[in-house]
Amino acid sequence: MNTPLRDGKGTLYEGGTRVPLMWSWAGKIAQGGTDDAVVGPVDVYPTLIDLLGIAKPEKQTFDGVSYAKVLKGEGDLGRTAYFNYHPHAGANRAGGVWVRSGDFKLLRWFGNPATHELYNLTNDLGEAKDLATTMPEKVKELDALIDGFLKDT
Repeated sequence: MNTPLRDGKGTLYEGGTRVPLMWSWAGKIAQGGTDDAVVGPVDVYPTLIDLLGIAKPEKQTFDGVSYAKVLKGEGDLGRTAYFNYHPHAGANRAGGVWVRSGDFKLLRWFGNPATHELYNLTNDLGEAKDLATTMPEKVKELDALIDGFLKDT
C-alpha cells in the first residue's frame, strides 16, 4: 500500500513514481541528512562522476544533473523542472508524461485529445484535487515545459 500516495507502479501518479533514495559515504556525506530534491535515474551518472572527481567526457551530453552538492550539504540541485515519460497505456488510460516544478506537478495524458491533471504536491501529496480547470495559466506554463522536453527527447 502506498498511502498517502495515489495509485501504484506502472502509473504516472506519485504512488507509481516516487521512491526513496539513500546514499552512504563515510566522511563525504553527512549521516541522517534529508532533502526533498526531485532526482531520478538520469541523474545518477553525472552525480557519480562528480562525487569521484572525474572530468565529464568532452563530447558527452547528460540528460540528468549532478546532485552531489545536495548529498554533501553544499547547495541545492539547481534544476527548475523534472520530467517522467511513460508512454505505455494502462488498462483504463493512455500513456503520458509529467513535469514537476516547485510545488506543482502537471500530467499530460496522450489520449486524443490530450488531457491534463494539475496537482499541488505540497498541499495534496495524494493527488486527490485536480487543479487543472481552476489554474489554466499554470497548466499552460507547465505544458510548455513538457513541449520542450518532448522536442528535446
